[in-house]
Amino acid sequence: FLAEDLPSKDEARHFLRLCPEDIVFLYAPSSRIHDEAFVLQELDGLCHRFSCDIKREIKIYYKGHVEKNVINLHSSSVTMIEGLTNVISLNLENENQSHVEDFYKNLYGAVDGVISPFSSMAVEANLIGLPALLLSYDPNNYGMRVRGTWKTLPYNIHNYPMRNSKNIICSSREGLA
Repeated sequence: FLAEDLPSKDEARHFLRLCPEDIVFLYAPSSRIHDEAFVLQELDGLCHRFSCDIKREIKIYYKGHVEKNVINLHSSSVTMIEGLTNVISLNLENENQSHVEDFYKNLYGAVDGVISPFSSMAVEANLIGLPALLLSYDPNNYGMRVRGTWKTLPYNIHNYPMRNSKNIICSSREGLA
């Protein structure tokens, strides 16, 4: 589905109203609660720092998961998200559902890579040749109380291809910086 008729980067960015000269990464959390607030803050700071170094804007296109809302996960998230200058929040609620297929093709066509905690969107990105930064650390180690088995997630059979590809695996918050 994605590989068929994938638009060019210029066409996709025009469709999504993204600047063609920017470097754009998709941050796509999974349905499991992870560490979205910290990750968004850290990525915003990294974008600012590296944009100055390379003289190009770097943007994070943030796609929350339909089964959760990061604003409801952390009491300070509303203020934190509003203050991020390099994060573009994606809201599919305003998209015409008959055009969701076009939207996703343009989304993958527009980005330069994906950042995700082993979500299906990282698998899809890999299938069309996009690199991924995979977050595999356990947020419980950083004072969060989340359910799930973050220590074994990268070893689930469906994650094997991502774990054994040219993706970068980040196993700690410190590794993100």
